[in-house]
Amino acid sequence: MPIDAKAFRAAIMCLSALLPICVHAEGIVPAKNFRIELGSAFASHDINGVPGLEDRRQLAWQGVSVDLRYKLLDRDAAPSV
Repeated sequence: MPIDAKAFRAAIMCLSALLPICVHAEGIVPAKNFRIELGSAFASHDINGVPGLEDRRQLAWQGVSVDLRYKLLDRDAAPSV
C-alpha cells in the first residue's frame, strides 16, 4: 500500500520529535534549577477486515504538552533526617 503524503509528514514530524537536540549549556544557563520540556502525541489506527467497520489506516496528531519544572530542594545538599 502506498503511504499518503500527510501520513508521511506526520511520521517524519514524530521521528524528529524523538531526536535529541544537542545543546551545550555550561555556565550560560539562565536559571540553574528551571527546566522546560516539550512533548507531542500521535495516534495510529490500522483497522482491516473487521466485520461492521470500514477498513481504515490513519495517523493523527493528538496534541502538544509543555512541562515546566523548578527544583526547590537539592538532595545532595539537603540535611539528612
